[in-house]
Amino acid sequence: MIWVSFYKQSNYPVDSKLIKGKVIEVLKKNGLTSDYEVSLAIVGEKLMTGLVKKYFNDNASHAVLSFPTSEIKGRFIFPPGSKNYLGEIIISFNQARDSANKTNRRIDEIVSDLAIHGAMHLIGIHHD
Repeated sequence: MIWVSFYKQSNYPVDSKLIKGKVIEVLKKNGLTSDYEVSLAIVGEKLMTGLVKKYFNDNASHAVLSFPTSEIKGRFIFPPGSKNYLGEIIISFNQARDSANKTNRRIDEIVSDLAIHGAMHLIGIHHD
């Protein structure tokens, strides 16, 4: 089974069940079938900007960040019997909302696309 831990502030109206399902679907399509876990958070602009500055030393705005466990420097030890933790996906609600408004799409569609993009990064599939 694949688990997706989902965090969002209550004032961010996104369908967590739909988004979790999309992440699970893309992981299964890429051969991951059991005992994997991903964390996904929908955050505001202030937190997203702080994360970008801290981890990328960058001032550019980002709609999605992914932090794969496979890229942790040093050895990461999982407790015995635990799930394989793939990493974290962090999505900017503000960026997703702006994109939805500009493209006349539902915010759940945009957030789902960003979550899929982040999940692909967690399993090592990157874009050009």
